Amino acid sequence: MIKKRATIKRNITKKTCSEKKIAKLGNTLTRKKPTICKRACFAYMPDHMNFPKELTPLEITSYYGKFLNTSMATMEATLKKVGLWEERHQKVGSFSKGMSQRLNLAQCLLSDVDLYIFDEPTNGLDPYWVIQFKQLIRELRNNGKTILLSSHIMRDVVEIADRVAIMFQGEVKAYGTLPDIYRTYRCRTLEDVFLSLHVNPKNEPFVTHV
Repeated sequence: MIKKRATIKRNITKKTCSEKKIAKLGNTLTRKKPTICKRACFAYMPDHMNFPKELTPLEITSYYGKFLNTSMATMEATLKKVGLWEERHQKVGSFSKGMSQRLNLAQCLLSDVDLYIFDEPTNGLDPYWVIQFKQLIRELRNNGKTILLSSHIMRDVVEIADRVAIMFQGEVKAYGTLPDIYRTYRCRTLEDVFLSLHVNPKNEPFVTHV
């Protein structure tokens, strides 16, 4: 978990990139000189946010909205989307874990950007909001957005990911579409693939039980 989170933060806060070829939003771009990374091109939802307990959802989204030039209409629509409009004047200190996580989601959705990064987004959500989150991801994808989802819940990954990267000991050990990964490791589930990497770090084929 620590290495994964550190990898995400290191890459999204990086200001320059000196590689001649970099992968950006699914395309390979050629760079001859280091380039400045414009952070405004993505939005980030960390796995946990410590919002000030004395503030309300409306005050918090208004705070973020000032940096993003977000209209009140957008803030209202975003809070409604995560089911917190009726609680917009309620102090965050009284929120459950799931409500706080939905507010965390709201601050990410305030931005209309090309890339959204979600780190353990369903942590603390009840089944209804897990379903709603997956539907939201599909809507973003259908609108041409790129989604980077980091999760330990393999079921969520299987349901919404087009391509999967499995990290083990701080390194990407497997990458590709689900059929490609299953075929390479002779496994039927992502859990089995991860197990094969854990007990068999040399990436030799791992045959699961029927």
